[in-house]
Amino acid sequence: MALNDPSLLNSLNVPNMLDATSFEDDLSYSLYHKSCQDVEGIIYRKVKEWVKKDPTLAPSLIRLHFHDCVVRGCDASILLDHSGSERSANVSKSLRGFQVIDDINAELEKKCPKKVSCADILMTAARDATVLAGGPFWAIHFGRKDGRVSLAKEAATVPMGR
Repeated sequence: MALNDPSLLNSLNVPNMLDATSFEDDLSYSLYHKSCQDVEGIIYRKVKEWVKKDPTLAPSLIRLHFHDCVVRGCDASILLDHSGSERSANVSKSLRGFQVIDDINAELEKKCPKKVSCADILMTAARDATVLAGGPFWAIHFGRKDGRVSLAKEAATVPMGR
């Protein structure tokens, strides 16, 4: 079978672009432009402030975001703190950066209450941590919904480096 054979894509069960657009329709680069102006600036300044004090927080925020996305998608469920949550799982014990996200959320709640999801905050903080660590910048679609389910047993699916 040739690599450019269309049947190869069908056999791999790769979604076509029409399938992806329904997801993209729910997200927007400009979601907060009117409802919470300067959301990206606020997040960037807070991440920069924390990383300036402790440069190891940059990779910690990236790792925190990774752990969040592996379990149930990028829904900030890793931030939920209760008995039996992802955050309480053994694989999550060494995660750091929760205070950074809490600080950003508190600042955004003062400026525009109940507007910005924690999932968008965590996504943007990880992007900004990447930039501050010397990595690339990328634009973020906003509009992620915060997860309400967080189970420690599901955190076991996070790949662990050795």
